[in-house]
Amino acid sequence: MILLLILAFAALVILLLEAGKVKLGYPVLLVSVLASLGVCCQDSWLDISIAGRFARALSSGEATLLAILSSGLALLISPRVLKRLGVAALNEFYILFLSTLIGVYSTLMAAEVSTFFVSFELLSLSLYCMCASSVEKNSVKSVLSSEAGLKYFMLGSFGSAIMLYGFALCYGVFGSTLFATFVNPEAAIIANIGFSLIICGIAFKLALVPFHFWCPDVYQGSPTSVTAFMASVVKVCFILLLYKFYTQFGSHSFIMLSLIWLLIVSSLVYGVIVASRQSCVKRMLAYSGIANASGFAGIWIITGGGGSGSASVLYYFLFAYGISTIGIFAVLLMLSSTSYEDLRGLAATNPWIAGLLSFFLLAFAGLPPSGISILVSKLLIFQFSLEGVNGVSFFGLALIAGLSSVVSCYFYIRPMVNMYFSGGDSNGLAISNEFELKTAAFFALVGILLLGVFPNIVM
Repeated sequence: MILLLILAFAALVILLLEAGKVKLGYPVLLVSVLASLGVCCQDSWLDISIAGRFARALSSGEATLLAILSSGLALLISPRVLKRLGVAALNEFYILFLSTLIGVYSTLMAAEVSTFFVSFELLSLSLYCMCASSVEKNSVKSVLSSEAGLKYFMLGSFGSAIMLYGFALCYGVFGSTLFATFVNPEAAIIANIGFSLIICGIAFKLALVPFHFWCPDVYQGSPTSVTAFMASVVKVCFILLLYKFYTQFGSHSFIMLSLIWLLIVSSLVYGVIVASRQSCVKRMLAYSGIANASGFAGIWIITGGGGSGSASVLYYFLFAYGISTIGIFAVLLMLSSTSYEDLRGLAATNPWIAGLLSFFLLAFAGLPPSGISILVSKLLIFQFSLEGVNGVSFFGLALIAGLSSVVSCYFYIRPMVNMYFSGGDSNGLAISNEFELKTAAFFALVGILLLGVFPNIVM
């Protein structure tokens, strides 16, 4: 409860500052995010129980993971960075950022349907507004941002409606809105349909195929700082939510297992094929996230999470992926363009920027020296797949995931080829040198190396 109160109080303070035309929202945001990190480190402070509406469904590991990523993202939304991205209403943006964080935490803590759905919509509506926050006049950037916000809102509404219909079916079967009453009898076909619709609603937010159509356009059109937020904190939130729902009322259902298996396989195959054909780093990261983040996390959920696997493996993978995401978007925010063509010759004109971008691309690919943590976590996920659940091996799923990882190396290395080995001149590529972006990239680099050398920090 303390965690939610800190974020809500900070949002209220920024609102009052805006009413008084005082532009001090960013310091308040930084203090609140760092305070929430301190709260998450105290396990007892995460206890919450309000009339059965909230429960202690958020472990200290999950809360710390989200808080660390949020702290890193706070560096990517400094006033100087946002103004360059065309965001004019800074205090309003910070209120939306805090509202989204409140939605993230309260969604994971919710213990019944109405509280969950209100929290879910708080998260979603705040995020829709953030996607459309670039309002620079007569700017292509502003047009793309408005299109991204509208597209995400329209398609997101369908995802929410699907999920809500699933909850309605479950309520009709069990006669209660409490998640604790949602057991999964194989004979109750209506309950299984309801559970499946709930999973489809979460799959939309994770952009799992075939619920992915909004993802590349929204990633490309939104301000890059918002894209980083969606690709790290928000994606991690919905992966944890999928894990929570599957283990709570779907791990013994063949229908649920088959549904998630199909979503994972289609995401792994489609994600890497389409990502290899992109010519923009942001769109490539959108498709690669479908396969390498949502896909591999989904594999662990139905193998390790549904079996005897330790949750620390999932946290380790999400830590590595989230920190790499913050790092690569910090570098992309330094560049005026993320097109492959504009990256040609970057190593000759800006070797440090090219080196940083290459470092984080190798991390996503799972290649040394920066990709050790993601490589180790993927190997552990492969191990769970081969061990299987209840004597059933997922060898085919492990094979598809392995081939997907191999193919993904191609589109992660492709921008590096343009930077180091392709002819061209990147002098027309403007480079920004905000101190906040350099700090975020530095801490992400150190974090990735520490996770690779000392995995016991998380596991």
